[in-house]
Amino acid sequence: MVDVSADHLAGGSAGGGYIPQRANNFSLEIAELEGLRLALKAASFPTLRVVKGELAFENEIKYYIQGAEFEPITVSIRDFIDQDIAGKLYDWFKQGYDPETGSIGNASDYKKDAVLILHGPDGSNERKWKWQGVFIEEMNMGEGDMEARGEPVLIELTLSVDKVLRA
Repeated sequence: MVDVSADHLAGGSAGGGYIPQRANNFSLEIAELEGLRLALKAASFPTLRVVKGELAFENEIKYYIQGAEFEPITVSIRDFIDQDIAGKLYDWFKQGYDPETGSIGNASDYKKDAVLILHGPDGSNERKWKWQGVFIEEMNMGEGDMEARGEPVLIELTLSVDKVLRA
């Protein structure tokens, strides 16, 4: 007889005690941004995709992998006055493109490594995804709203990522 119940998801003697990864248990560390602790509101997790090519032969088409690409990652960060989060992120953005001078920086200066860390509900069972070649593609400094009564300003970043690895 096949057990089709969900008892195997329960803890204790009935099963393995599976615990789902919760969407609110994660953190993001960006290398070389000393003194910057991000108060995240939300972040998209990596999307890995291959770029396919095609070969046509007679009446059929066959596909193959040409390469890989990684979707941009969106991050929503709460701004804090005393930490000048907006200023520190702007300084990072300026390493790639400086609006004051119009100059483009060296990739070795503006590309950073980052680690997305997924935590268990008790802080254990960390899963890590290492992001390589991260830079700010777009930076939205948030918006004002006179009826928002104490809500923090949210800075929205779109991060370009060269590679995503399981760490």
